[in-house]
Amino acid sequence: MSIKKILSVIFPMMFVLVGAGFLYVQGLSTIKQYIRQQQFIQVEASVKKADLKWEESWSDSIKYTIDVIYQYENNGNIYEIEREIVETGDLSNHELTKSRKEQAVNNLNNSRIITLSVDPNNPTRYQGFNQIDTNEFMVSILVPAVFILVGLFVTFRILKSKKPIEKKLSRPWMEIPAWKENNINCDTISRQKGSMTMAVFWILFSFTAFGLFISQQGFENPYFLLVGIFPVIGIFLLYGAISEIKNLKKYGTACIELDPFPASIGGHFGGIIKFKKTLPDESTIEVKLTCVKVEYSGSGKNRKKRKTLLWETTGFAYLSMRKNEAKIRLEIPDHLKESSISSTGIHWNAICTVSYDDDHFSRHFKIPVYRTNENSSIDVDSKNHPDTKKHASELINEVTEFTKRGEEYLLRFPALRILKKQVAIGLAIGAALLGAVIVSILYGSIPIIMLLFMSFFGLIFFGLAAFEGGYTLYVILSPHKITTEHKWLGRSFKNKNIPASSIHKINIEDYTRTSSNERGLISYYKITVADETDKNTAIAIRLKARSTAEEMKSFFENYYKINGERNN
Repeated sequence: MSIKKILSVIFPMMFVLVGAGFLYVQGLSTIKQYIRQQQFIQVEASVKKADLKWEESWSDSIKYTIDVIYQYENNGNIYEIEREIVETGDLSNHELTKSRKEQAVNNLNNSRIITLSVDPNNPTRYQGFNQIDTNEFMVSILVPAVFILVGLFVTFRILKSKKPIEKKLSRPWMEIPAWKENNINCDTISRQKGSMTMAVFWILFSFTAFGLFISQQGFENPYFLLVGIFPVIGIFLLYGAISEIKNLKKYGTACIELDPFPASIGGHFGGIIKFKKTLPDESTIEVKLTCVKVEYSGSGKNRKKRKTLLWETTGFAYLSMRKNEAKIRLEIPDHLKESSISSTGIHWNAICTVSYDDDHFSRHFKIPVYRTNENSSIDVDSKNHPDTKKHASELINEVTEFTKRGEEYLLRFPALRILKKQVAIGLAIGAALLGAVIVSILYGSIPIIMLLFMSFFGLIFFGLAAFEGGYTLYVILSPHKITTEHKWLGRSFKNKNIPASSIHKINIEDYTRTSSNERGLISYYKITVADETDKNTAIAIRLKARSTAEEMKSFFENYYKINGERNN
C-alpha cells in the first residue's frame, strides 16, 4: 500500500475512531440502562397525593415544585413512591404558570390509574415510564453509529480504488468500464440513485428522530417546530428524487455513439446521440462540450476540491428522420489535455439539452478525449442552428407581456412566472423558522444562539422569497436606447438607460448551474447586454426555455442592427 493511500484513509478512520470512542463512553451506558429497564415490571398505581409549591429562585424566576405520591400493590404488599417534578418559570408569567400547574395537580389528584415502571429490587424508587430520553439516545447511539458507517464506507472505497496508471498504458481509457466501447451512456441513472438514497436516508433518520421526540416531549414543547423542519426537508428531497424518476420515465435515457472513439484532441468530438423517446420536429438539441480541471488542495479539515473550466464550446445536433437520433460534430483545439482516469486531473463532459415548446430536459455524459489525431465521419455543421425559427415577437408574446408602441417595444418580466416553486419553498421554510422563534419566545426557553440562528435563516429565506414573488422587470426598447425599470409590488426602486450606440452584443448565459460549469445543470437562462469591452451592463432577463432565449437574442440583434438591418 502506498504512502499516499495510507494518508488518504487517516481522515475517514478518524471518523470511525471518534464514533467508536463516543459509543464506548456514552452508548454503552445507554444500552446498559435500556437493558436494566427491561427488567422493570409494569404496575398500575394511583395518585395518593399531589401538592404544588413555589419559591423565588432568583430575581426574575420562580421555581415550581410538584410533589406526587404514587401508591400501588404488588404481591400483596402496598408500596409508595415519591416523585418531585421541578420546573422554572418567568416571574412576569407567574399567575398564568401557577394556574397551569394547579390544573396539572388537580388532574393528578383526579386521575384513577397510572402505569409505572418499577424495579423489583427497589420498589419505592420512581423509575419513569420505561423510556430512554430521545436526545440521549440520538447523541449516544445514532450519531456515533453514523460517524462509524460513513468512515468505514469512505475507507473501504479508498482502499478498493486502484492507482491510476495512465502513463503506462497505450489505451488508458480502457481502464474505465464505461469507456470500453464507443457507446457512452448518460449518468442520469447514477445521479437518480444517489438522490433517492439521500432522500430515503434523510426521511428515515428525521422521521425517526421526530417520532421519538414527540413520544417523549409531546407537542407542548416548542422545540417540536425546529425538529419538525428536518422531516419537511426530507419530503422536499424525496419530491426532487421522484421528479428525477418521472423525468427519466418521461424522456428516457440517452447514449452517444462516438465517432471517432475516443474523441480526438486536434480532431473532433462527434457521433450520434440516441434517445429512448421520439422527439418532435421542432426540437432544438444543444450540446455543450467542456474541459474541466479537478484539483484537491490542503489536508484534513482544510482539504478542498476545486474545479477550473479550461475550455468549452457549444453546437447544435441535427435530428435524423427517425426522430430519436441526432448527429453532432465539434472541433477540439490541439492545445488541450487528455482525459484523466482518476478522480482528479482533466475531465471532459458533454451536456445535451433538448428544448421544444416550453419543455426541456438535459442528459450528461463523461467523454474520453485523447490525442489520437482522428476526425469524425459525421458530416454536419453543428455551429449553425438546424431548425427554421418563428419570428421572435411571436414566441415572446406567448411567454411575456409584449406590447408595441410605434417604434418602441414594452416587455414585462414578472419573476414569479418562472420561480413559483422556489418562492413557495422559501416562504414555507422562512415562515416555519420564524414561527418556531415566536413560539419559543412566548412559551419556552431556547438558547440565544439557537434563536439568532433560526431568526437569521428565517429572515433570509422569507425575505428572498417575498422579494422574488413581488419583483418585476420592465424593459423598453427604443431606437436610441434600452430603458430598464425594476419594480417590487408596483414600486420602482432602480432604473437605468443604456444608449444603443454602446450595445456591442447580446449574450445567452446559463442562469442556474454548478460553479465549475462541469455538469451544466441548465434550468433557466438569461439574456445580457454587453458593451464594447464585453462587460455586462444593467439588463439581465431571466427566461425559462432555451428556445425563448434564442428568439429574444435574435429579436434584440435585429432591432439594434447588431447582425443585419433592423426588423420592425
